[in-house]
Amino acid sequence: MVKNLPFYLILTCLLSVTVLSGYSSGAAATTGRGYTGAPSAGSGTEGLCGNCHNGGPYGTPGLNVTFDDGQASELPEAYRPGQTYTVSVAVTPATGEPVGYGFQAQFLDADNQRAGELLNPAAGVQITGTDGDRSYAEQNRRSPDSTFTFEWTAPAAGSGPVRLYVVGNSVNGSGGTSGDNGSPAPEIITLSEGSTTSLPNREVGLIPFTLAPNPTSDLSTLTVDLERAGEYTLSVYNVVGRVLQQDLVNLTGGRHALPVDVSELRRGVYLVKLEGNGAHLSARLMRR
Repeated sequence: MVKNLPFYLILTCLLSVTVLSGYSSGAAATTGRGYTGAPSAGSGTEGLCGNCHNGGPYGTPGLNVTFDDGQASELPEAYRPGQTYTVSVAVTPATGEPVGYGFQAQFLDADNQRAGELLNPAAGVQITGTDGDRSYAEQNRRSPDSTFTFEWTAPAAGSGPVRLYVVGNSVNGSGGTSGDNGSPAPEIITLSEGSTTSLPNREVGLIPFTLAPNPTSDLSTLTVDLERAGEYTLSVYNVVGRVLQQDLVNLTGGRHALPVDVSELRRGVYLVKLEGNGAHLSARLMRR
């Protein structure tokens, strides 16, 4: 019976419930530690939210990350030193309908030091600094919205490649960790250092675009501004590069809204490409 339990056991249980419930307001804010699976600030490796948040029916969370520099929203291969990007992280369960979502993300350089600056978190997001000069973007409460947005200012020229470590969590809202599903491994995105010069899109062959809604359960719209009329190829690829959909479209110059129907595809992350006339774009699209 509970009345026969030693006082220290009762106190331990109460403290455990308090801590576990508090994690919904951000693990770094609550514990002062990161859980992105990255090399730690001291030695060893950070933990992962999936180490504790497991056993749920939602499967491994899918993660879709996009960077918006004001010209295009996609996942770039290189960053421009000093450029500020709007970063969006979308968390998608493999199955089921979680009550809420969480995430944590950080940028590190090749020496595992903080790379750039995190700032201007959107609603539901906070930036948390910790010992060891780490900085994390994370939820500030259990969020019914699965997409989290914040800004990242890339480091100065000469910083070299940076890595983004990001994890997600799908939760059942019970206040503990059982019955949830957190990332069992981090999503690691490596960005090489690019030029400090931001060339107009027409000079580098990039097509300005938006892709929304993203994530989507069925239909998204690719809105593009084309300088040249002609024949373009609109394609959808899976993560291993297999073409799942492909259409040839004849387009005039100017703005076009192109439907991208993923309703018959499984949940997951796909790559949408539009190519033609010496110009191109590519963007990740999440089917939830």
